Amino acid sequence: MKKHQHISNQLKADLLGGSYKIGDKLVGEHALSQRFKASRQTVRQALATLERDGFVERVHGSGTYVRRTTQQNKTARQTICVMTTYVDTYIFPSIISGIEQVLSDAGFDMTLKLTRNNTDSERANLLSLESSSVCGLIVEGTQTALPNPNIDLYNSLKDLPVIFINSYYRELDPDKASYVVVDDQDGARQGVRHLIENGHQNIGGIFKSDDMQGRDRYKGFQAEIEQAGLPFDPNQTIWYTTKTEQETFSVDHAEQILTTLQGCTAVVCYNDEVAARLSRIMATRNLAIPDDLSVISFDDSDLARLTPPGICSLTHPGSELGQAAARAMLEKLDRPDKVIQQTLGTKLIKRQSVRRL
Repeated sequence: MKKHQHISNQLKADLLGGSYKIGDKLVGEHALSQRFKASRQTVRQALATLERDGFVERVHGSGTYVRRTTQQNKTARQTICVMTTYVDTYIFPSIISGIEQVLSDAGFDMTLKLTRNNTDSERANLLSLESSSVCGLIVEGTQTALPNPNIDLYNSLKDLPVIFINSYYRELDPDKASYVVVDDQDGARQGVRHLIENGHQNIGGIFKSDDMQGRDRYKGFQAEIEQAGLPFDPNQTIWYTTKTEQETFSVDHAEQILTTLQGCTAVVCYNDEVAARLSRIMATRNLAIPDDLSVISFDDSDLARLTPPGICSLTHPGSELGQAAARAMLEKLDRPDKVIQQTLGTKLIKRQSVRRL
């Protein structure tokens, strides 16, 4: 038997014998070389065999991680439920694609449920899980900034691992809730800082009030303005909800929006969709970005790139967030009592929507 075959067989025995758990990182090539008294090239051959057989996954620049084994993949596939507010537009396709990629590679199927950010739909979906065979739930909460009438159902899912994405319910025990979220406060601070660096001192805001992402973005927005020693006027902030969104940004309300932002040289928008709607509203009054108002938004979606002149936007990790949530779910399935709380960073993509004063 060749040396690399001996090493791969020994590592397979370690994996099947429980020396590692799913998702664990293997020791590095140098340590394996010392253990088996072999060259690093031979170790790489052994790891390539393990990867080909489905025992491990090698991540460039990170290392080698344990996957569900080929033998396990031959058993009946289990199903993870993914429940999001929306699915077919904006950032959601990339999130769901990231989740599906990791779950599929690990031998799991995925089923999808939508709430349309409606708590009645959320409740119906949660109730349907009681008679289903799913083994885990990855969920984007519904109107997470408001008291949620479905907390009782989440608390009743004691035997079902739950991972929240984008935000989570503060009514749940913070020491037990597992989640993968984005650092929205820091993102807002980056945006405001960029505006200040370009000479803007009177900055307005447009935020969504019924989810925690909107509240956290507002907190970062306010904190950065105050830290810079600039005046903060809450009356120059526009709030909207899921139910009032269409009405708030209709052409009929153009005067009200522009009056609220009067005197501002720049505005931070809750997301790219809001920025695009603001651009259309401004156009009805022969106003334009950035000549009349500089704009920064969140999510760095196609809308940010396509809305003239190109909206300066904070990135959303999208697929990365989905993959992280799926890995967290696999870890929860292996270690049900483990609490996983992960926050992903964001960065500012600079475009022409911010004018230097």
